[in-house]
Amino acid sequence: MATPTSRDAILSEAVTALQEQAGRLSEMADEEMRRDLEEKAQVWHEAAEVVLRLIGKPQQVNATEEQEVSALFRLIYDPGVESLHDQLPSATSHALTAALDAACHDPIGHTAPRRGQAEEWNRQIRVDGALAMIFVSYSQKALAVVDIIDLS
Repeated sequence: MATPTSRDAILSEAVTALQEQAGRLSEMADEEMRRDLEEKAQVWHEAAEVVLRLIGKPQQVNATEEQEVSALFRLIYDPGVESLHDQLPSATSHALTAALDAACHDPIGHTAPRRGQAEEWNRQIRVDGALAMIFVSYSQKALAVVDIIDLS
């Protein structure tokens, strides 16, 4: 039977391996814009948290930071849509960036339903000079910008 020290060392190695795999999957998900990979990465992160609880080491994040991070939605852009954002006039681009940042903290409070619908996943952001179409994924805590329309 493993001694407590060797057990903790083995479990610490397992946490490191789980977190590394989660990081690799998250990077691939961002590069390839694949939600399925991000879901897999989340499972690896959760597994690492379970192992950390086994060895009695809570993550080194205070409660306030954890709430802020867990509440923040990730922003996803299709490369073509990102180029539309880059082509906007400077003032419009800055306004849209600020609006998207606010939406990442509160998707419903800082967006409006698209086409007058009350759906919480099909949203839009309108700023002076632009309109962004957004899909909100609550399971993945992500905002996907699917189109940007230059209104100038």
